[in-house]
Amino acid sequence: MRNPTSLPLILAVSLCAFQTPASASEPPASPAATAMDSATRSSLPFRHHALVERQMGLYAVYLPKNFKADSAKGKTYPLCLILHGMGSTEIGHGAMAEAYASEEIIFLAPRAPYPAYEVFMEEKEPGWTAWPEFPQEWGNWDDPDFPREELDHVDAVQLYADWIADCLQDVRKRYPIAAGKAIVVGHSQGAAFAHIFAVKHPELVKAYAAYAGHYGGPELADDKAAKALVAEKVFPLILHCEADSVVSASESRDLIRYLKANKVPFDSKLFPGGNHSIATRPNAAIRSFIYKWGLGRTAPALRGTLIITKVIRHSRADSLGLAVGDRIAKYGGKAIKTKDDYLAAISAAEGKPQVAIVVQRMGKDLKFDMPSGKLGVYIDER
Repeated sequence: MRNPTSLPLILAVSLCAFQTPASASEPPASPAATAMDSATRSSLPFRHHALVERQMGLYAVYLPKNFKADSAKGKTYPLCLILHGMGSTEIGHGAMAEAYASEEIIFLAPRAPYPAYEVFMEEKEPGWTAWPEFPQEWGNWDDPDFPREELDHVDAVQLYADWIADCLQDVRKRYPIAAGKAIVVGHSQGAAFAHIFAVKHPELVKAYAAYAGHYGGPELADDKAAKALVAEKVFPLILHCEADSVVSASESRDLIRYLKANKVPFDSKLFPGGNHSIATRPNAAIRSFIYKWGLGRTAPALRGTLIITKVIRHSRADSLGLAVGDRIAKYGGKAIKTKDDYLAAISAAEGKPQVAIVVQRMGKDLKFDMPSGKLGVYIDER
């Protein structure tokens, strides 16, 4: 999994709070309850209820490399929010800041409020979602004892949108953020909430980039959302890959049609092929968006680097302490700038008992020695 201790991220426990259904989590089962099978448990005369409580939440902040010295001189920074996908984390997607004008912008990555249990069970790693998940013992939504009437009054969409706003307001108190609205970037679930957050809090958003999102819901049911975007001059950028098998590109087409019909100024890019991940083409579009709306200029040409986007548990990379955001500079003495360079270097080093790998982290070169072979990482060209 992504190693938070090796990234220049500051975990900030917000003094703000958000609301979640208290009964969505349960105390540990007693030994007697654990011994009962599910059929016995489900036959007990329990009734479940949903009650809203106030709860602490977390967000991560990515600070520029020279933040301490420059902020002491009175420098202020534009703010960019990164909203993660379902099952991801504020660290996993927050690490994207490494490649996005990281020396000139402060990045804020809020953690979604609810644990994604399926992700944890499958990957044995924590992940978070905007949607509350309920224990199997509650039954199904249509069951007569399911507390759906109470849950209908818990607006998870509004709660998460308000929580993002709380994070934004809190980070402005802690850090020297420049005056003006923030820009927002979201992937998958985060893309949906980039749009939703802009609609519900347009006074806080200058522009948003939404990649591979699902946009169904009341936000597209009438012209109310469009009017909010137009009134506050919020500029959307809608991105999707046509071959996305996780979220259909038709979702983005629906949003594009809605924006056109309601005369909202926007831009869009639908890439042929591709998949759901943030690969080279959407990544470049997001990078250009951040430079344009955050810094008011064109993004400089990429220098040709290969960045680690995920570390597989128990892999060579994991044992070495490599982390998301590390840039692979050399493998076996060969310079690495592309995926082809990386694969060619692995092939050339095949059979060697030991090879050296050099990665760049926070501007420093780190050298590791390891047996030849694949590292066990996901990589992307940036």
